[in-house]
Amino acid sequence: MFCIHCGTSLPSDARFCHACGKTVAHETVTPSPVVTEAKTTSDTTPQIRPWVRYAARMIDVMIWAFPAGFLIGVFAPHLLGDDPSGDYALGWLVVLMWVFVEPLCLSVFGTTPGKWLLRIRLVCNGTQELSYGRALKRSVMVWWRGMGAGMPLIGLITLIVAYSKLKNQGRTSWDADGDFTVTHTNIGVGRTMLVIVLMFFYFFLMGLML
Repeated sequence: MFCIHCGTSLPSDARFCHACGKTVAHETVTPSPVVTEAKTTSDTTPQIRPWVRYAARMIDVMIWAFPAGFLIGVFAPHLLGDDPSGDYALGWLVVLMWVFVEPLCLSVFGTTPGKWLLRIRLVCNGTQELSYGRALKRSVMVWWRGMGAGMPLIGLITLIVAYSKLKNQGRTSWDADGDFTVTHTNIGVGRTMLVIVLMFFYFFLMGLML
């Protein structure tokens, strides 16, 4: 045993420390039980999931396309013709409109349909409550830096750059600039099946409209 005052090694029957002269207190020590570390149940979902984030955005745009198409049909019906250039303009306009609708969803509901479905959580400065202005700034940056403003070749380049930055640095440029954090939790089989059904239903309806 050891002296609790000076740390000197002592015989087990010593009453006084020969080094410091202090009385040695003899205590009955009960061996502590062997503790086995229990594995707590935690979500080990990877937090860098560019394809899940992309899928969530596409789901948002697909869902938004229906009310957006109605509005365009009312205010710009000429875009709904058979002209291929009109189809491109229609798709471009739908995505651009979503840039202003997405922050409304984030500021009012705290999420979007795609983010909710794929269990993506967006927080800014540690809080999930986003103002419309902050959410709008992020949406514009995603549209410009991530989607290349909807321009085909430029959009492909910006998507590749954003993908590479997220994989290598763990954060996109718009999230880093706006101090946003994106977290993921396990999607589950049920939600995955629902995503597949939604996409099938969307392309089925698009096929009927062609």
